[in-house]
Amino acid sequence: MRAPAQPLISVRDLNVEFVNDEGRHPVVRNASFDIAPGKCLGIVGESGSGKSVTSLAIMSLLPPPPYSNVKGKVLFEGRDLLGLDADDMRKLRGSHISMIFQEPMTSLNPAFTIGDQLMEAIRVHEKLNERAARAKALEILREVRIPAPERRLDEYPHRLSGGMRQRVMIAIAIACRPRLVIADEPTTALDVTIQAQILDLLRRLQEEYGVALLMISHNFGVIAEIADDVAVMYAGRIVERGPIRKVFHSPEHPYTVGLLGATPRGGDRKSRLASIEGNVPDLKTVLTRCGFAARCPFVEDPCTTHEQPMRNVAEAHDTACRRAPLEQIA
Repeated sequence: MRAPAQPLISVRDLNVEFVNDEGRHPVVRNASFDIAPGKCLGIVGESGSGKSVTSLAIMSLLPPPPYSNVKGKVLFEGRDLLGLDADDMRKLRGSHISMIFQEPMTSLNPAFTIGDQLMEAIRVHEKLNERAARAKALEILREVRIPAPERRLDEYPHRLSGGMRQRVMIAIAIACRPRLVIADEPTTALDVTIQAQILDLLRRLQEEYGVALLMISHNFGVIAEIADDVAVMYAGRIVERGPIRKVFHSPEHPYTVGLLGATPRGGDRKSRLASIEGNVPDLKTVLTRCGFAARCPFVEDPCTTHEQPMRNVAEAHDTACRRAPLEQIA
C-alpha cells in the first residue's frame, strides 16, 4: 500500500483578527488543513464565513499590523510563511504560490494590454528578455485555450469576455509554474457553460503539472466537481472536513446538511431547494457557543453554552457537531 503524500502546505491553528476603533474582530478561528501535491482542497461556506480571509492570510496580503493580527502556522514546503519578511514572501508569490482572484476586471489593469501584464508576471521571476517573455506569454495563452492568442496579447482587458478574462487570470497565475494555486471564487460571475470550461481547465492544469489547488467557493456543487477534500467553513471556523465523497454523501454537521440541501443536484429539476433560516453571526461579537446554534434544527443546551471541538467521526472525516453521526438522530 502506497504511503500518503506529504502535504505541500499545512495550515495549523490559523487565527486572523481585524482591529479598528470598535475593537478586535476575529474572522478566522483555529483553521487547520493540509493539501498534498497534485490534490485539491475546497473550502466552502456562505459569504462572510472567512474563506477569502484565510486565502489572503496564506498569501500575506492582509493589512499589516496593527490593522490585522495573524497567528498560527502556514507551513509551505517546510517553511512557515507567517515568519517570512516581505521580500521573501514576494519572491514566493507567483513563482511558488499564486492566486486567482474572483473578479478579473478589478484584478487586471485596464491601462495595460494582456501581453504586458502576463509578461510582467514572467519577467519578475525569470531572467528573460522581452522577446523571450512574449514568446512564453503566447505559449501560456495557448495552454489556457485563449482563441487567437497572438491577437489577444495586444488587446486590453475590456475587449475580452468574462470567461476569457478569467482565463487570462489563470494564465498569469500559472506563468511561473507554481506548486500551489489558490482560486478564490473563480467561476462566480460566469454562466454555467463557461463555469464548466474554467473548472475543466483548472483540473487539466492540476493533472498535467501536479499543481496543488486551494479552491474557495460558496457553491458546494462547484467544489464537488473538482475537489479531493473539502473543508466547510462557518462563522470563521472550519466545522467539517474530509474527503469530498464522504462529506457530500454523509454530511456530519447540520450546516453542511443545510448547504447541500441548497445545492442543485444534476438531473433533479423538480425538487425544491431548501434554505437555511437566519443569518451568519456578526463576527464583531466573540462567540462563546456553537456559531450555528441559532440556526440549527438539532440544537441542545450544551451547544448554546460553549463551542464544540472538532472530533473524528469516520476515517479522515472530522466535524464540530456533538450530535454526529447525524444518521443516528431519529
